[in-house]
Amino acid sequence: MRRSPHEHGLGQDVPYHIAYFDHVMVADPIEFGTALQDRFECLTMRQLNDWNRAEFARRRPGQTPEESVADILRQRERIRTLIAPLTDPDLEKPAFSHFFGVGFSTVGSALAGRGSTRSAKVGSWRSGSGGGISPCPNRSFTAAWLHTSD
Repeated sequence: MRRSPHEHGLGQDVPYHIAYFDHVMVADPIEFGTALQDRFECLTMRQLNDWNRAEFARRRPGQTPEESVADILRQRERIRTLIAPLTDPDLEKPAFSHFFGVGFSTVGSALAGRGSTRSAKVGSWRSGSGGGISPCPNRSFTAAWLHTSD
């Protein structure tokens, strides 16, 4: 059964979703490694959807999609700053994944997951299956945004 994007939180504000994903699933695990204090696990789709609903509940009332894009850019810069000094062996350092029982994986895996998740979210946004509530940027913005994500 195909799930509605609304069940995953995507129908509300795709940029907001990507910003908190990058914060929780990429930047924090890379920055804190094994010292990450705020560990949780989403072992089922129900838990994942509950997590998304909780994240959207934290969203500031009245926050615009443009403000959410600004959040993405802040998280992108944070990730760039964190990975700039890394060497190839650093990509094998531990980074915690909160999803589906992965637990500790690697910095490289966190970065790879960010890229595939970003492409999937923007794809659903562009196709209209993201719920149609937040405005979809034009194709040149989308292409530039995908191609500049490190």
